Amino acid sequence: MAQFDPQGRVYWGKSPSDFPAAIWYDTSAYPNVSMKFNVGDGSYLEIATFDAGDPNGSLAVNGASVGAVSLSLDDLSDVLAATPTSGDLISYDGSQWVATANTAAAALGELSDVSTAGALANQVLTFDGTSWSAQAISQSLDALSDVSAAGATAGKVLRHDGTNWALGSSADVLGGGQIADLSNVSATVPNTGDILQFDGTNWAPAADSGGGAGGLGTWSEVGAAGAAAWTNGSSYLPGTYGNVRYRKDDRGVVELAGMVTGVAHQQSVFTLPVGFRPATDQFLSSIYTGGSGGVFINSNNVLIYNGAITTSQWTSLFNLRFEAVA
Repeated sequence: MAQFDPQGRVYWGKSPSDFPAAIWYDTSAYPNVSMKFNVGDGSYLEIATFDAGDPNGSLAVNGASVGAVSLSLDDLSDVLAATPTSGDLISYDGSQWVATANTAAAALGELSDVSTAGALANQVLTFDGTSWSAQAISQSLDALSDVSAAGATAGKVLRHDGTNWALGSSADVLGGGQIADLSNVSATVPNTGDILQFDGTNWAPAADSGGGAGGLGTWSEVGAAGAAAWTNGSSYLPGTYGNVRYRKDDRGVVELAGMVTGVAHQQSVFTLPVGFRPATDQFLSSIYTGGSGGVFINSNNVLIYNGAITTSQWTSLFNLRFEAVA
């Protein structure tokens, strides 16, 4: 059994002095170590010495040098690296360390998920969900994935639709554009005096049939194009009173004006258009040439005068009002 003596020497047996055949290592001058053989009586034979701190140091046998000791990685029992080449690595295969070629990528294009073929200056690598490839940096707004700007014309803007940026009109800018640029307004060109009327879906230009701004509708003159026509030879009294006319305010109240002449007793003068007719018969007090009388508007939508008047006589329609059917 190997043991250490008080001087730090290793020996086999009880002690160097009482075991003549002991072989021991003298480490008292470490890192210089001597291998000695005890021949008894306190004398010994030095077998070999070496420097424990230098694995490539010299070896001496019985005081005589036998040359330098040279060790390499392949000399180790668990290493197989007899003929390595430049760049090789030592990798463990589960039982020993083996010299193998370095397969690590030396360039970006050598990686399995990268393609740099045909790459040009200023291009970048972009990921397509599977691999990286060289792509040009987008140089235009429409080239961006969340932008659709194809067909843009002067004055257009980009407006976000909740998913992407798409072309919009200048009306999308606060304080800019025209009323026809709005998405729920018809682009139909309006006529002078038209109003913007809602059709249940969009706003569109339409002729003002009453109920315009300020609460008063636009007058329509009987006998004019697009208005009610005269019936039974009736007409209006020439002069400063103007033509016989009608209008409807924004509350649905129809107002008549003008002076009627040349109509027989209880004959119609003109037929009110749809939207200007009463829900029930109306009898409205009025004045005429011979005194007071009345104007009858029946549910058949015919305007009738009570009292015969000649072409030199008249009946006033001023300030006659009634509520029309909605």
